[in-house]
Amino acid sequence: MVYVINQMNQPLMPCTNVIARLLLKQGKAKCIKRTPFTIKLTYKEWWKIRNPEKYEYNKMCEELNAYTIKNHNREADHFDFAREAELLNVIVTGKTSAELRVKYRVDTCDALRDNLRAEFNDQLLFLETQNQVLLLMNLPYEEREAMLTKMYNVKFNR
Repeated sequence: MVYVINQMNQPLMPCTNVIARLLLKQGKAKCIKRTPFTIKLTYKEWWKIRNPEKYEYNKMCEELNAYTIKNHNREADHFDFAREAELLNVIVTGKTSAELRVKYRVDTCDALRDNLRAEFNDQLLFLETQNQVLLLMNLPYEEREAMLTKMYNVKFNR
């Protein structure tokens, strides 16, 4: 097992020796500690996926706030945003954020999605975009959940 950290020195899921050797050989990582053996990712492709996802998440939060004001006569709060993020996490990974934090050893102060695989963030990006439309259509949570799950299953052949 090889420990891995990202470009922001945050721990990611450990990888096998074979994967670590490949990343080092391809110049996508560098060794930063020998005991325990730890590599730091140096390639930028991760952020090509991650930054659009962060941007769409913010737009989705704006739509959720507008939806909450319209339907509940109040601004969306932390719990509203967390519930919406949890919905998308469960659809994509099958796990809650608490389960993902344990699996990837992510502290509660750190951004969970920075530690997910690029594939998951790409799928989250798709769902966040779709969820904005569903919020604009004024659909309640349960209907959005059902529609997002169907859209995800169709788009990603699940």
